[in-house]
Amino acid sequence: MYTNGQETGISTGGNSQTYCLQAGTKFFPKTQSPIVFIEQAEDGDPLEFSRELAQILQIHTDIKALVIGRFPTVNEMSEQKLRAILDKFLILKTIPVIYDLDFGHTQPIFTVPLGQNIMVTASSSDKIKVNVQEI
Repeated sequence: MYTNGQETGISTGGNSQTYCLQAGTKFFPKTQSPIVFIEQAEDGDPLEFSRELAQILQIHTDIKALVIGRFPTVNEMSEQKLRAILDKFLILKTIPVIYDLDFGHTQPIFTVPLGQNIMVTASSSDKIKVNVQEI
C-alpha cells in the first residue's frame, strides 16, 4: 500500500498500455470521479509505466483512488522503483493508492468489475478491502 484511505466511485481501468491507447476515442470509458485499476503486460517497463500513469492522471483529474496490479517479473519493476514513480505525483499522496494486487497479467488472478460503484478501503494494518455495490 502506498496511501491509506477509503473512497467510493465508479471502477474503470485495465491494462495501462491499452487504456492509454483508447484515450480520445469513442472507446474510452467516460467516468467521473473514478477508482482506477491499472496493470501492465509482460512487455512493459518502469519508464513506460511512469509515462502511462502521468497520462492517466491527466485524463482523470478527479481520480478518487488508484489500484495497481502486480507487475510481471520480466518488467523489472521493484517496490523501490514503483514508489519513486508514485512519489512524482502529488495527487497520489491524497487519495488511497494500493499496489501489488493479483489482477491483470499475473497469476493468481482476480477479476475487477468495471463500470460499477465500488468502495476501496486501504488501512495501515495492511488490510485492503474492495466492496462492489450495485448502482
